[in-house]
Amino acid sequence: MHAEKLIACLAPNCQKLIAVGDRRIHTDRSLLGKIQFEEIPTLHHLENIQPIIWSAFVWISRLIWGLLRTSWIVFINRKKVDVVVCFLGVYYTPILLIGRILGKKLVSFEPSGGITHVKYKYQGWMGSKLVTQLLISLRSMNRQLADVIGIESMSEIDQGELEHWAEKVRVVNLYVDTMYYHPFKSLSERPYQVGYIGRLEIAKGIEEFITAAALLNGKNITFSIVGNGSLQSVVETRLMHASMHHIKFFGWADSPQVVSHLNNLRLLVLPSAAEGLPNVILEAMACKTPVLATPVGSIPELIQHKITGYLLPDCSPETIASAIEQALNDEDLPHIAHRALVHVEKKYSLESSTLQWQVVLDELIH
Repeated sequence: MHAEKLIACLAPNCQKLIAVGDRRIHTDRSLLGKIQFEEIPTLHHLENIQPIIWSAFVWISRLIWGLLRTSWIVFINRKKVDVVVCFLGVYYTPILLIGRILGKKLVSFEPSGGITHVKYKYQGWMGSKLVTQLLISLRSMNRQLADVIGIESMSEIDQGELEHWAEKVRVVNLYVDTMYYHPFKSLSERPYQVGYIGRLEIAKGIEEFITAAALLNGKNITFSIVGNGSLQSVVETRLMHASMHHIKFFGWADSPQVVSHLNNLRLLVLPSAAEGLPNVILEAMACKTPVLATPVGSIPELIQHKITGYLLPDCSPETIASAIEQALNDEDLPHIAHRALVHVEKKYSLESSTLQWQVVLDELIH
């Protein structure tokens, strides 16, 4: 999904776009004449294949093959390519190195909070510190090689330790499709339902969300959980308890289902300990669904407390439960939802994101 949005922003700004990605990427038919698509293997979540050792071997093999193939594609198209954009990841150092050797202009678009997520996800694993240090080293090499470091918000300069590279940093955020993500139910038509949509991981605060929901049992509030991840079995086990009957788990959802879920919520909660710029918050705001989230990553640039949403002072279940009740009883809730929609339409539209990329590419080429 993120790659599709990047392609939509880049395509109007170039004569030809060579897009390298996996088979999940789909592009607008109107852009097909401008885009040459090259396929590489899909990288899976490690827990999706068992045993985990075999999963890691398959993942590493696919990664290496993808890097080699992409580097080759850059090399054989060296007479056509002016700019190489590496998007969302830290593993693409070999591609940037090939681009540098060939004299190309390079953009390294960094994932928001990427290495922080790794620290949370693999904490306690044997070798997790080594993996984290390796990723930090790769990220530093990418920053050294790149002409431009793309980020989604200025807050990432401090959080991502980018002060040393500040002269290379450019904000090129992605957009939310407000024609697709839109409200078709007013807040007054929605049930008193509070939702969580996202990966089921430690850093996302899903366990704290469930505990907070349990504290609100008997308050005439229902809860929904949408997503999958390494904690799915933990979530399903906890929800089997009789005291959790007011919480429903839906599992993974595609985009149309996410739109439907968002339009049935009076409040979306993201009690994350680490985040970048969560796409689901943009989508919720576009659907006029108020958001309650922790002020981590780029979230404070999206949400101003009691103006375009609500911010949590901490991630404890008691704090989350109290904040949920306060938000649902806030008479200003419909106005907060409206201001959130206006903010998204103004700053996170396709037109705005395309213009940001145009400025970056013009700067590199001219």
